[in-house]
Amino acid sequence: MAGKGWGGKGGGQAPPAGDAASFAAGEAVNVFYRYEYDGSTDGAEAYFPVATPLAGSLKPRMGKTACWQEARVVAPFAQSAFDPSNVIGPNGTGVLVELSYPLWFNRAGHALDVSSPKNTQVRVHPRDVVRGAAPTPDVSFVVIRWGGHVRTPDYNELPGEEGGWGRIG
Repeated sequence: MAGKGWGGKGGGQAPPAGDAASFAAGEAVNVFYRYEYDGSTDGAEAYFPVATPLAGSLKPRMGKTACWQEARVVAPFAQSAFDPSNVIGPNGTGVLVELSYPLWFNRAGHALDVSSPKNTQVRVHPRDVVRGAAPTPDVSFVVIRWGGHVRTPDYNELPGEEGGWGRIG
């Protein structure tokens, strides 16, 4: 995750708009996490939060690919310096946050080393950041995906895997 993140790409309905034009360093917030944007800036493998280490290491992997996560703002953010065309990545202008959740795994079943704060820092669009409790969703979905024999156009296979998730999580 280090220096990666998700950002202002379209697709689907956005969560409720963020509630502030600025955030202070050290401020506790909730961030809407999207697997499909994590790692998207440099091609690195994305991670997703899991309930237990077994949920992330055994197949099928079970985790959340779109959910609210507790975080802490790492650097001061002002809406006036925000460029919606440059949200994520090391030079992005999104809100820099450090995710608090301790269990993150990738599709290959590898755990993220959360002992280094840099591994859990991401830049996010300010509309995906709220103070206080995370909004309650109107509807939730449980979707089970297990690769397949037909490859997606953005297919990226892991060793020993037939089919794959593609980049959509």
